[in-house]
Amino acid sequence: MAISSIRQTEDIVKVYLGFNDIRQDGMGAAAMTLLKALNGAGVSVQTVHPWKQVQVPEYFQFNPIFLSDSGDEPPLSDSIHDMIEVINSDLECTIFSHFGSSNWGAIIPYLRPDIRVVVSVHSITPSALKIALANSERTNKFVAVSWEVEKILLRKLPRKDHRKISLVTNAVDARRFVQKTDFGKHGDRIKIVSLGRVEDYTKGADKIPKIAQKLKQAGLDFEWHLYGYFHWGYEDRFFGQVKKHRVEDVVLYKGCLTPSEIPAMLSLYDIMVMPSNHEGFGISLVESMAAGLTCISSRLRDVTDKIIENGKDGILVGRNDIKGFARAILMACADPYMRKKMGNAAREKIISQFSIEKHGLRYRKLFEEAMADQTTVAVPMLPMPPKELFVMPESLKPHLLARILPGWLKRELKKII
Repeated sequence: MAISSIRQTEDIVKVYLGFNDIRQDGMGAAAMTLLKALNGAGVSVQTVHPWKQVQVPEYFQFNPIFLSDSGDEPPLSDSIHDMIEVINSDLECTIFSHFGSSNWGAIIPYLRPDIRVVVSVHSITPSALKIALANSERTNKFVAVSWEVEKILLRKLPRKDHRKISLVTNAVDARRFVQKTDFGKHGDRIKIVSLGRVEDYTKGADKIPKIAQKLKQAGLDFEWHLYGYFHWGYEDRFFGQVKKHRVEDVVLYKGCLTPSEIPAMLSLYDIMVMPSNHEGFGISLVESMAAGLTCISSRLRDVTDKIIENGKDGILVGRNDIKGFARAILMACADPYMRKKMGNAAREKIISQFSIEKHGLRYRKLFEEAMADQTTVAVPMLPMPPKELFVMPESLKPHLLARILPGWLKRELKKII
């Protein structure tokens, strides 16, 4: 592409967002919320996918571009070539942003020099950080979705690049969630819910059968429902753990939900439990708080302890404290008035601090800052690679430890690191 044809402007004209799949999980919810927030803030957005894999029907309202109509991932070399071509050919595109996937990171060196680059960092795993920082010289802005992510980016990036970091936490549209008003009375059957990706690496779902066993031993009348998709081969292990701890009658897997179905589902429950080992942010937590549920979460430094004020709008427990989770649930079950007070405070916090309106305005501000940044314009633009010759750079491959450590060891390390 001739440089003379490049659009000369410092205004936000159109933002391209690069996604792979859109699933019924926190990342899918974050994508949907961001798109709605940007529309509300007056930002023109075009989403692009290398292949057609979307499990959220309402996402199609945003008119995504699919470079392949297949639901299967095409050859990487084809995807990279097509991704570069579709973005560079739209002269209205002034900003390209992605959520940290390696294939979208790989196209950054080939983008037109007038396109600003914004990378949202949703995870602090070694692989996610490696991918996010791979093109730091060409990146204008890094979006930290939590305080922990911000601290790690400040540590990883040289001081001269600290200006590139913006803290923009994830958000929720509280208007979609009807505030819970019926808290029952002491002795009623308690309905507990956990939602999101179901796995035992980061989400800590293997703790649920152990906690449920403690609740049964204490004589609590309850049911615990899980929503989400199984990941990393956890399904067989999960049902094995449920059977081992003899909680098949109370711990029930309920399948997946689209984002539009979550508000009505949450209104059916009393307590939400999130026993995660790690969270980039914890969207299911703020969704449950928006619905006015009593939320009991792992205490994760600079993530959940910044969202929940322990004892006021939720309860925090040591992430490996099975007895502590059981005690917190029993305490909440014994006091409907406490659940009402805590749920009301939780919803008020979400409305005041994590609103979709603030989310859109914060993103618009950082996009404006990215457009004002001239430092990356001088970074040389690489010529588009031939399809058959492209090789994924080492800087965008998963961290070496993620490739060589066995799964059982990674699961154990997640509990303590």
